Amino acid sequence: MTRRFKLGWLLGVVALLGACDSQGALEDERGEGKGKADTGWIGDTAFEVGGTLEATVVHAASGEWEKLASDRALQEKLVDTQLKFGKNGAAEKGWHLNQLAFKVEILEAVTDGERVAVRYRAEVDLIKKRGGSDEAVPALEELQDRELTLLLPEDPIGVYSRVGDRCADDSSASDYNYYYYFAPQKKKSWDSEEVICDLPMREGKLRITKVYPARKVYPEYDRLRNVLDQEKGTVGFRVAIVPMGSEFASGNKRTLEEKLKLTGEPSADGDTTRYVLRKEKVELTIDLFSGGYYSQSFKQAIGGYQLVLYDGHSSYGTLDLLTDPKAYLERYQIVVMDSCRSYEYYSRQVFRAKASAADPTGFAGADVIATGMPAPVADSGKIIEPILGLLSDGLAAIERGEPEKAPSWQAIITRLNDITWDSVYGAAGARANAWQPPAP
Repeated sequence: MTRRFKLGWLLGVVALLGACDSQGALEDERGEGKGKADTGWIGDTAFEVGGTLEATVVHAASGEWEKLASDRALQEKLVDTQLKFGKNGAAEKGWHLNQLAFKVEILEAVTDGERVAVRYRAEVDLIKKRGGSDEAVPALEELQDRELTLLLPEDPIGVYSRVGDRCADDSSASDYNYYYYFAPQKKKSWDSEEVICDLPMREGKLRITKVYPARKVYPEYDRLRNVLDQEKGTVGFRVAIVPMGSEFASGNKRTLEEKLKLTGEPSADGDTTRYVLRKEKVELTIDLFSGGYYSQSFKQAIGGYQLVLYDGHSSYGTLDLLTDPKAYLERYQIVVMDSCRSYEYYSRQVFRAKASAADPTGFAGADVIATGMPAPVADSGKIIEPILGLLSDGLAAIERGEPEKAPSWQAIITRLNDITWDSVYGAAGARANAWQPPAP
């Protein structure tokens, strides 16, 4: 089930010790120039791999799909819709499939009457749990289940309206979340061999082709550091916490006031409560939104704050909070998504929205803290303390002239996984970050 989705991002303008522009001459891990060809995942309880999925998807060229035979955007939208249905088949082998493709190659589009069959090859990302930070990331040849056959709906549009729950393992399935409960070999009963799922299927061939390395990386501290008061020498950034309703707002308020020992000051309109976290010469201004009209508040926040944290249900990946490129700041941001399976649902939405001519993949513009597994409601608000605490520690260490003491992304992610229940946190978009403490 989906639970919450937290975002956070960070902004910076001043270069720090030994830092370089993260949009500079870094080559990606495939040697194809700027950017990264995956989501750049860094985690201590999971590792990321890249692969290809080859399949065919079919739909009628009518209504909004009228130009499916020739419209590349429509073809890719249909591919993304079918790709989601690979979730459970991949999960049976321990893989958690990003539901949006990195890149889609259309091999052919064939029209037969009203129907268009689109054959494609998609580059996809997956993560898999490992025992912990002490367990090495396996080499490609050490992986089992490197080639999977996934049963996918031939036509992924309107599945529930065509077959009801005959191909779903939960009675709460509907068209918007059918992929989550998809059971293409559903039996009549637990003791029957009769398959009742009668949806036309296509086989998708998923091949794992690369294991991404676990390089030690850091938040882009130089791009987070804003001079707040020249005379006092204070630096910092602004934070927005946007909960999905009062249930989540209370968890965030509790962390800020009981764990971080901060005192809040409500705004005149009651929409936000402001807290200030001070640590040496670092100052974070934190606005906790009330939880009402969270969608509007969130879109306001991503255009005006350096770190934005949304706390609420993931709604099976259907939230429309991250897809508008015009809503974002044109700066480096950290997006913290503390919802269920937010790596699979939302990390690529951020990168697609942040993409530009200078950064076609969008990876240079954001790091995304996300989960690979469901995140319990009881954990709401817990990750605020280590995220804000360790980021402010990092800036404070740099201001003291001790950049080697700034926490890495691995250190931050380990804290998140230590204080929560099996949510498998990681930082996407971070593996090729440029900032590093100077060599001793």
